[in-house]
Amino acid sequence: MLRMIGIDPGSRKTGIGIIDYDPQTRQATCILARVLRLDLEQELPERMGELAKHLQAILAEYQPDQAALEDVFVGEHARSALILGQARGAVLAMLGLAEISVTSIAPRKVKQAITGHGQADKNQVGEMIKLLLKLDKKPAEDAADALALALAGVLAPTQAGTPKRTGTKQKRQALYEIAQAQGLLSAEQPY
Repeated sequence: MLRMIGIDPGSRKTGIGIIDYDPQTRQATCILARVLRLDLEQELPERMGELAKHLQAILAEYQPDQAALEDVFVGEHARSALILGQARGAVLAMLGLAEISVTSIAPRKVKQAITGHGQADKNQVGEMIKLLLKLDKKPAEDAADALALALAGVLAPTQAGTPKRTGTKQKRQALYEIAQAQGLLSAEQPY
C-alpha cells in the first residue's frame, strides 16, 4: 500500500489530498481532502510559517510515503508566480525535513492523467476525482486539485526522485485500470 499526498500550494489557501493506493488491485481510496485557508491579515512570512505548521501536523498524523506537487506555472503575472513559488518552497522544505520524496508534475500533465485531456477545466477534474475515488460529493476546488496530484503521482511513479516517463496511452490505460478496479467500468468496456 502506498500513501501519497498531493499538495496544491498557495499563499492564501493550499489544497491537501491524501490517498492510499494498492498497486496490486489498483484501488485508490481518499484518506483526506482539505483546504488550508491561511490568515490573510498576516504578512507573507507569517502565512508561510502558518502553512508550514499545518503541513507539519498533517505529515505527522498521516505519514505519507511520497508527495506530488504541481510544477510552478509562470503565466502573465510574474509576481503571482513568485509568491506561489514561496509557498511551494515552504511546502518543499517541510517535505524535505520529513524525508518524503517529491514528484513535480506540470498542471497540464495532471489534467491529462485524470481526465485524458490536458486542457480540462477545474470542474472536469473535480468530477473525475469524485468518480474515481467514489466520493459522495465533489471536493472543494483546491482539495480536488490536490487529490488529482496525488492520483497523478501514483500514475507516474518516481525513480530516485525523477518522474517515470509514461506516454499518454500508458496513462490512459492506468487510469482505465483504476476505474475498472473501483467498479466503475466493466472488463469489456473499451477505454
